[in-house]
Amino acid sequence: MSAIQLPAIHIAALIGTGWNERDFSPRFGTCTQAAQLLAQQNAASVGTRYNECTQALVIPERLIVRFRAYPLPRADFFKALDSYEYQSCEAPDWRMSTAKDLCQSLRAKAIRQLPGYEQSNCWIIEECQFTNWPHGNRSGNDA
Repeated sequence: MSAIQLPAIHIAALIGTGWNERDFSPRFGTCTQAAQLLAQQNAASVGTRYNECTQALVIPERLIVRFRAYPLPRADFFKALDSYEYQSCEAPDWRMSTAKDLCQSLRAKAIRQLPGYEQSNCWIIEECQFTNWPHGNRSGNDA
């Protein structure tokens, strides 16, 4: 695997699109603190991968505010989050890191905001929900 230090605007886009002050958490802090947390983990990953000291970028609050006003489209947000996780997983503490937990929180929140998610009746899927299902045998035994 490789790792690159992502630009400040990439991290600002993630936080500005997916996090706001109502989401304040003692664990992740404010938007600016959450962005810095991600920047530090990304720098640690690059430093670990290339055995060098890598300074975390400072994420300007103005960039976060820009993406709060003009958030990324959902598909772009998910792709950018995937990229962040790929670029930030090289540090030995990644699996148990607060940055990974923040990414999981961002992803879960974004999924819950997808159009139709709240109205979906698929919390528990039962056979009766698919009486008009056009995909063959509903039992899953399409042999």
